[in-house]
Amino acid sequence: MALIPDDVAHTVDASASTAPASSARDEPQLVSVPLDTGLFIELLDKHEQVSQRIRFDTLPVTIGNHYRCDHIIDTDEAAVQSVVVERDEANRLRVRASNAFWAPGGSTRDWIVDPEFAFMLAGERIRIRTRDYAPQHRRMSSDVIRRLSGWTLLVALAGAIGLGAFQAWLIDIDGVRTSQYVTAAFAVVGMLSLWAGAWGIVSKLTGKSTHFLAHLSLAAIGMIVSVIVEFVFDSVTYAFDLKTLWQYGNIVVWAVLGALVWAHARLIVRTRAASAWIAAFVVAGSVLAIEWTSSFNARSTFAQSATLNEARPPSWRIASGVSLDSFQKSAARLEAAAEALKSEKPEGMDLGQYGE
Repeated sequence: MALIPDDVAHTVDASASTAPASSARDEPQLVSVPLDTGLFIELLDKHEQVSQRIRFDTLPVTIGNHYRCDHIIDTDEAAVQSVVVERDEANRLRVRASNAFWAPGGSTRDWIVDPEFAFMLAGERIRIRTRDYAPQHRRMSSDVIRRLSGWTLLVALAGAIGLGAFQAWLIDIDGVRTSQYVTAAFAVVGMLSLWAGAWGIVSKLTGKSTHFLAHLSLAAIGMIVSVIVEFVFDSVTYAFDLKTLWQYGNIVVWAVLGALVWAHARLIVRTRAASAWIAAFVVAGSVLAIEWTSSFNARSTFAQSATLNEARPPSWRIASGVSLDSFQKSAARLEAAAEALKSEKPEGMDLGQYGE
């Protein structure tokens, strides 16, 4: 072992030392690790699973369906499609193209790379990540579609059909129209299939698959939730005699519709959160506005004209009723209110020939 002479002075330069950064759970990388200058290009299948992964060590990287690109996509489309992946002045990865391509948030020519999402090019779903990528603990689960397409579909569809048959049984007071239970079941399946088919078209336009079974499962779950919410709301209004609140109870139903639209757009179509919220407000708000406009044109009020049409056990009633004398005194007002609720006949039309 070599000995150090006593006349040699030793100095330590603290400014040149670098202390290791404290690693957090969400950021396991140390600051001493240099930024990765390359990237991984991942091709995803319809279940968001990686079917191919390619590493590029230098930028920029071109991706397209012609042989001048660094990564070539096999496609039957005749139109030339390509993008360039490069870093901007802020050292962020960006996907740029001369022609518009689809990315989360809509059609664009310039998209900041988000490692949690994929963009569409020449019919392929492409995701870009680097070696600095760390999975987010609160990110959206990648197997939501598979879960909705499995046993959840059978359970949700059976529950929706059962609720439809149960509602038909409640309406059938005499118990002689058993065939309506089967009709109600087919009506539920048809309605859910049309809804899921419409969302399947949206998924096909923005991705590589319709995800019809996932949309059907989510639609059945939404129907179950809406029926339960409506039943609870009607029961509460019956128990506490909240007539005015019930007349505007359609807001609750359309709020559930908005939540269902958001779930379709966010969990299955996988749009950005802002796009999902916009779709929810537009769809639910449009349907509610149409209903309110029709009600206002008929009776000059936004309130619903119908009353509670489902029976509840008398024991559920918490609000106290009115006496017979009070009811007779208000009979005149009730008669005037009933007349006001009748829809007026359109001017210039005689509907007497139809038996009215």
